[in-house]
Amino acid sequence: MVASLAVSRRQFLLLIIPLVSVLIGFGVLLFVEVTVGGPGVYWDEALERTVLRTVARDFAGTFNEKQQQRAYFRALDAYLKEIDPYAELVPPWDRAHEREMSEGRYGGVGIRIDPGPEGGPIEYLEVTGLKPDGPADQAGIRRLDRIVSVDGASIKELCADGTLVQAQTAIRGKLDSKLPLTLMRGEARLEVTVTRAWVDRGSVFGLRMIDEERGIGYVRIEAFQDATARDFRARLKELSARGLRALVLDLRGNRGGMLDRAVDVVDALLSSDDIVCVVSRGSKDIYRATKETAVPPDMPLAVLVDRGSASASEVVAGALQDRRRAVLVGERTYGKFQVQTVRDVRTKLGLGVLKITTAVYLTPNGRYLPRRSRDDRSLGGIQPEVPVPVTDDERRRLDTIFENERLADWNPEQPPVKGDFVDRPLMAAVKLLRGEGVTSRLISDS
Repeated sequence: MVASLAVSRRQFLLLIIPLVSVLIGFGVLLFVEVTVGGPGVYWDEALERTVLRTVARDFAGTFNEKQQQRAYFRALDAYLKEIDPYAELVPPWDRAHEREMSEGRYGGVGIRIDPGPEGGPIEYLEVTGLKPDGPADQAGIRRLDRIVSVDGASIKELCADGTLVQAQTAIRGKLDSKLPLTLMRGEARLEVTVTRAWVDRGSVFGLRMIDEERGIGYVRIEAFQDATARDFRARLKELSARGLRALVLDLRGNRGGMLDRAVDVVDALLSSDDIVCVVSRGSKDIYRATKETAVPPDMPLAVLVDRGSASASEVVAGALQDRRRAVLVGERTYGKFQVQTVRDVRTKLGLGVLKITTAVYLTPNGRYLPRRSRDDRSLGGIQPEVPVPVTDDERRRLDTIFENERLADWNPEQPPVKGDFVDRPLMAAVKLLRGEGVTSRLISDS
């Protein structure tokens, strides 16, 4: 065991050198208020050698190569987070998922799946939703079909660990590649081949008219991804065709995403003026609105926010509030006010992803409202004009509604089930837009 550990130690050292060089090359940024600067990098190579030598010589347990790889990336990730709480080093084996979450799309077939009955091994995956006109839809797969094998591998084998991870990985893959699936439809066994394509996860949900008579519409943005601004404008066009005269934009639970897409969303609502100021090392960039809005620039607008609204969603909320374009309703936002850059980094195991804070941002009026730390909300975040705090139970029930909206987006014939839940922040926003509050005064000079 000691000999094998010594070999792994050499591999460990070979792996650590290029990644440490990458970190040193980037320079870890530390932000104090709105000043951007670099504190330098500390690394104790002698201590590192001592620790590795001690493990190789004295450690009584087992420590295989896979464990070393995971420990190594976790250690560097912890090193980064101590300096930058929002930094993250994503190992190669998680890169595809990270890219999917940030870009909002993946190579796949466009299905939602659930495991079979609880209480035993997973023997099939039930298709609970289909992306309209997606690869699986075009191949003739239907809701409630049961997938029993993927490319020759049984679902029971792929899900032997009790999770869907390996099955999902097998279903996704390279664009335009062929995926053979074996399905059960009732008692019939079917062999289907699907051609993988780009599948958008979706980020714009809940499209509806809340008050047809007054023309009050609703749309929710869950994250800011590649297609978000395009989809948002398309949804506004749909609502406009149905007589849209006032809008509720829901950003609750929106953790952020791509800064450019957040700016584009504001641009669809604001006809002039600055949107956000981004300050990075040695530069200052101001993003400004163009004249081409997706709705009339004086249309009454209410924006729902909560403690989960962070980063890019705070860019949207801050710009619309500062420009008196909208009334914010709900809870104080998260208070991030920092911009992360996402870069691929080459490792001995393949490409990983490094996310690190490279800038801070200010609202158009120069406000900078970060929380003191990830766990401390003191003075952080944007305060809405109309505060409506919610209970933990209300938040859980709202999360269920949002999940139903996601399912409905992939399964339009089954609308989301909402029950008797009263969404108090939404009702407060609707009341304002009906003219029963301060909305008209706050946006009169939009």
